[in-house]
Amino acid sequence: MKVKMSFKIGLLAVIVGVSLSFFTSVNAAVDCEEATVTMVGVLPLKENTTTSKYMIRADCADDSKWAGERQYMLSADIGDSGYATLLTAMSLNQPIYLRVESANWWSLATLLYLSSSPSL
Repeated sequence: MKVKMSFKIGLLAVIVGVSLSFFTSVNAAVDCEEATVTMVGVLPLKENTTTSKYMIRADCADDSKWAGERQYMLSADIGDSGYATLLTAMSLNQPIYLRVESANWWSLATLLYLSSSPSL
């Protein structure tokens, strides 16, 4: 009787573990060494403790990172200074280095910089 109960509990644990692995996703940070800024904007209603009110739309030169333009929110940590950097990049038509939490639309941009050679 104890063996059957232990087997059932073990089987249930395996089923739950496998199910959770299918229904949860892990988003890893994505670094784009050369992103072209195509739009910046201010969205005050999106602002909270982790997200600034600034939005960026960017296209990564490396399509293996993400293909086409994607839209991201700047993290609260880089808010105003990040927005100024984006405006500078657009006015100079200069690519930026951009790190986002994931390549999904509306993900959080957590690092960006502008230099004469954007690669780290």
